Amino acid sequence: LEALAEKKFITIETAFDRFPIAVDISRIQQVCINLIANAIKYSPPGSNICVSVSRKGDMARLEIADEGHGIPESDLLGLFDRFYRGENALERGDDSAGLGLAVAKAIVAAHHGSIKASNRGSGGALFQVELPLTYTPHSFNGTAAQAQAVLAN
Repeated sequence: LEALAEKKFITIETAFDRFPIAVDISRIQQVCINLIANAIKYSPPGSNICVSVSRKGDMARLEIADEGHGIPESDLLGLFDRFYRGENALERGDDSAGLGLAVAKAIVAAHHGSIKASNRGSGGALFQVELPLTYTPHSFNGTAAQAQAVLAN
């Protein structure tokens, strides 16, 4: 995603603690790509995005913080729903289907984790993903049918 960020002169800063974690790496990469791509999309040119990973007890925490306009309070409740698009999505020319955050939520839920979004006091949005350090592979094998089942709940 660096090339996408460079087009908008956005700097992506990273801070990673190193520790073992068992996850379906391709699915968690998909979550990261969705969240970072959204941060780039909704951040103004020349801003910064911070991506960090830290350990909190028996959980891993991924945080993506941007310096965009933040998320309207009215959009925070439905943000992770399938096909949800914010009330001013059309005004911004947002042509997305509204599935990226719903898919991210399904993947995180299948890993027995949580995902949430909030506004930063200094402006911009903050997405937090928490995942247990241990993962039971049989709970989600990455099939589309299972992802749909998780999305349906």
